[in-house]
Order: sequence, then structure tokens, then C-alpha cells
Amino acid sequence: MKLRKIFAGMSALAIAATMAISASAEEYKAQIMLQTGAYSFRNAIQDDTFGGAATGKGIEGYDYNGKFICWSDDVATDWNTIEGNSPITFEDATITGDGTYTVKLLGDLTANSDALNILGVSTNLPRVDTNGEDEDPSLEAQKVVVTVDKATIDGADIEIPGEGKAVLDSETEGQLNIILANQWNDALGKAQLKQIPKESIEITFTVKGLDAYLNGDDEATTDDGAGAATDTTTTGTTDTTATTDNTAAATDNTTTGTGTAATGNTTTGASAGLALAGLALAGAAVVVSKKR
Repeated sequence: MKLRKIFAGMSALAIAATMAISASAEEYKAQIMLQTGAYSFRNAIQDDTFGGAATGKGIEGYDYNGKFICWSDDVATDWNTIEGNSPITFEDATITGDGTYTVKLLGDLTANSDALNILGVSTNLPRVDTNGEDEDPSLEAQKVVVTVDKATIDGADIEIPGEGKAVLDSETEGQLNIILANQWNDALGKAQLKQIPKESIEITFTVKGLDAYLNGDDEATTDDGAGAATDTTTTGTTDTTATTDNTAAATDNTTTGTGTAATGNTTTGASAGLALAGLALAGAAVVVSKKR
């Protein structure tokens, strides 16, 4: 009888340990997404391969995944493949649980533009609000909460336009994208970010509630969702994706349009429109829909 109880207890512990290992084995990604004033861009994770053949203006068969793309002679082109450009690289983050992470862009964009139309952190973290849906547009209402702790360009704090705080990209369904600047977003003042990196962009953020979410605990986060996570991990970065963009060519070939891109990007979202906004300015008559 005692042996049965012992074995039953051991079995329960083994099952619990297996579940914990399974939950901790879940990995998510985070990366900087941006669009410059010259409509060069790095897309959100949800549209990571978008920008080449999908626009009809890319190089057939070319892998645009995760790269920084500019418009050169009306073609979506990897910035780093154009001779004379200062290389742009990214350090993405692998999210393994609650904790603090940093994503980076390294390189000089001053020859491309003097402002950013869009800047944010794109993730494939689950977007589920406290009602079990993905309808509440506030960051604080999510079961998994992402809080931007610090954002800098060349070491100087980013002055977030509008209400002065990051917002959730409400048009990315099922996953969390956080926006710090979007010139078509009301809460962000419909303003460009008048800062451009000569050396780097760094965004540090805290993930809270992911562990509880993966373990099936409905009490994933507090209402305010603020503060550091209980288990703060070290900064998580993945492989650096080297990319290049035509600084001179981007300037020459991306400033020909007018306000068409503003029509393409809706007033709330930031994801799918990054490439097509540049395409619109490159002269294509395209009606952009953020909904896929």
C-alpha cells in the first residue's frame, strides 16, 4: 500500500516535471520593426517574408526574411547588397519565459532619412486579453503583458510621440506587436519620430504573464501589467541578421511619392503596410489592406 502511494507520488511529480519542461521549452521571437521617412523598412514578424515577390516589385526567388529593405530603381532591394551602403544588422531576441529582453538595430541610417515613420517591437507572443479574446486593444488588458522599459537611439532616450507611451498594434490578430511611433496612429500623435540612428536603436522590454499563460493559469498578470517580471532573465538575443540598404539610392528612389502611403497604412496598425507603403510611393496604384 505504501509502495503504491510512493509510486503514485513519483508519477505525479514526473508528470508535473514533464509539463514544466514542455512549457519552458516554448520559444517566441521578438525583433525591431521600422519604416524610415524614405519608406525603407523591416517588416513585422507576421509579414517577415513580405516585401519582395509579394509586392510584384521584388527580386524573384530572393529571401527578404528579416532584412532591411529599401527601394532602388522601383525594386524592393536588400539594403546591404547595394555598394557603398553602411551595413545594417539586427539583434533579435528569443523569448523563453517571463523576463527582460533587448532587441537592437546596429548601423547608420542618416543617409537614408532624417526620421522614422514607424518604430516598434514585433513578437509572435500570444495576444489573448483577460476575456479570452484578442479584442481589447490595450497592452495592460493582455494575459501576456509586454512593457517597454527603455528605448534609445544612439544612447539617447526615444521621445515617444502623442501620449508618450507605447501602444498595442490592434490590427495584428492573435499576436503582440508593440508600437512606439507610427505617423498614422492617433494615440501616437500621427507624428514621425524625429530621431534617426547613426549607430544604434535599442529597445528593452519586460514580458510578464507568459509562464502562467503556458501553464494554463488564468491569473497571468495583474491589471496594470507594469513592473519587472518575477523571474528576470538575462537579455536574450538571437543571431544577428546582416542587411544592407541603399542609402543614396533609397533617398533617390523613395521620395517620389506623396500621401498615398498614408492611405495604405491605416490609422491604427503597423504590420502589413510597411512594404506596401513604399511600393505605393514607388508609383504603384495599390489599395493596401492591413487585414490579411
